[in-house]
Amino acid sequence: MKYAGALFIMCGCIVLSYFYECKERSRLSYLIKMRDFISYIKVKIDFFLTPCHQLFSEYDDEFIKNLTTNKFHNINDYYDEPILSDITHFFANLGNGLKDEQINLCDYVIQKLDDSIKKVEGEIKDKIKIFRTLTLFGGGCLVILMI
Repeated sequence: MKYAGALFIMCGCIVLSYFYECKERSRLSYLIKMRDFISYIKVKIDFFLTPCHQLFSEYDDEFIKNLTTNKFHNINDYYDEPILSDITHFFANLGNGLKDEQINLCDYVIQKLDDSIKKVEGEIKDKIKIFRTLTLFGGGCLVILMI
């Protein structure tokens, strides 16, 4: 019975480390999706002079549609504070000003998102190793204490 409990604890630790890994990878995915959406907005403004209300309705991504239908109320769940302030500033000023000002604003936010993506990509491997090590070490300690 002890061995079954030990096996159950170790499997639980592996699942926990997998959960944390998925959480970190989804954080990177959210940054990439927002960067792609702002690049799309930049192209639509630059080449087609698309009005703001059409920008959101024409983009075909479930994550962005979910954010736009909730009017960006739950955007705090997906982004950290430094990049969140840039994104909220971008959407608050979208549609205000001339074409060149809008394109410069898009370029600025895309650059900030690129910097955040590079930072997260650099951190993700180390964090995943730490999550795996800590959960397996903690599970191993529990197993030793049980047996």
